[in-house]
Amino acid sequence: MSKPVMTAWITGAAGQIGYALLPHLCSGKTFGPDQSVKLHLLDLNIEAVQTALNEVKMELEDATYPLLKGVVCTGDAKVGGREAHPFAFTGADAVIMLGAFPRKDGLERKDLLEKKCGIFEEQGELLNTVASKTVK
Repeated sequence: MSKPVMTAWITGAAGQIGYALLPHLCSGKTFGPDQSVKLHLLDLNIEAVQTALNEVKMELEDATYPLLKGVVCTGDAKVGGREAHPFAFTGADAVIMLGAFPRKDGLERKDLLEKKCGIFEEQGELLNTVASKTVK
């Protein structure tokens, strides 16, 4: 009997850590060699970041991982991708939070922390509301 497809959300997926992690998720090294997965990649809604995110998606699809059952990209946690999901994390079985907001020149530490706290607060509320009750 085959397992149901796992839905995994990765925030900050266009970054270096996300790029290095994604092959492990798709190859069975993270969730098991017989666990298929559908990835939802969430990153900042900035044109350059979304371009990089879609390039990551194309690389994953080109690699033809047998356990990978789909990749959805989005830059808005309140949209959740161009699917039937109204919000990020809808039905998520696993969520890996890698990124929030990059530090920029002239941005003070307290301002950076405020931005990151706002992002994680929004994501935490969505997780609590729409993710699977057994989300990890």
